[in-house]
Order: sequence, then structure tokens, then C-alpha cells
Amino acid sequence: MVAGRQMPPAWRIVVGVGSVLLAATLAALVGPGLLSRLGGPAHKVGDCVQVEASRLEVATCTQTGRAAGEVGAVYEITQVEKGSYACPDGPDQIRFVDAGEDVTYCLRAYRSSWSD
Repeated sequence: MVAGRQMPPAWRIVVGVGSVLLAATLAALVGPGLLSRLGGPAHKVGDCVQVEASRLEVATCTQTGRAAGEVGAVYEITQVEKGSYACPDGPDQIRFVDAGEDVTYCLRAYRSSWSD
């Protein structure tokens, strides 16, 4: 562009819309998984979660009376490991692998008091 000349209004609109579409496309391609990988796992040891539709959702640490594997069960995260990891076996324990984060969460059904 020549100094002192402004872009015609129609080109401003085209450039603006193009920029928005480019940003939206990049955000969709990169996805939220990259942001969580940059900042570490989304959840940490001690957090309470529920498994919903193949993802972990933050939950209140309250005893639901539901055993591991039952719908609505609340789990406490006992271990977080990078990649695929074999969690310790035990009663009311399950393993959740988040492929998007490349993290394995070891979970056990939450109880208000543990006798470990």
C-alpha cells in the first residue's frame, strides 16, 4: 500500500472476516487439548471427578453410595501419569485414559473416610 492511502471499506470487511475465519479454523484444529497439554493435566491428585461421556467432569467430593463403574459414582484421583499407565488394582478402583491429554488417571470411588 502507498503511504497515506487507506484500504477501501469493502477490503476492510473482507480482511476482517477472513481474519476471524482463520482464527476460528486454527482454534478448531488445535482444540482445547493443546492448551491442557501446555499447562499440564486438567485434573490433579485429590480432585473428585465423575466419568461422563468418555471424559472426566469435576465433581463435589461427596459419597454417593455408588460403586466404581456405576453411573453417578464420584471418584477421587489417586494418581496422574503421563501416557498409558497400569494403575494399581484394588476394590472400587478404575483407570481412565485421556488420549487427548495423553494422561492416565487412577481413580477410586470416593468415600468420606478411608481406612487405608
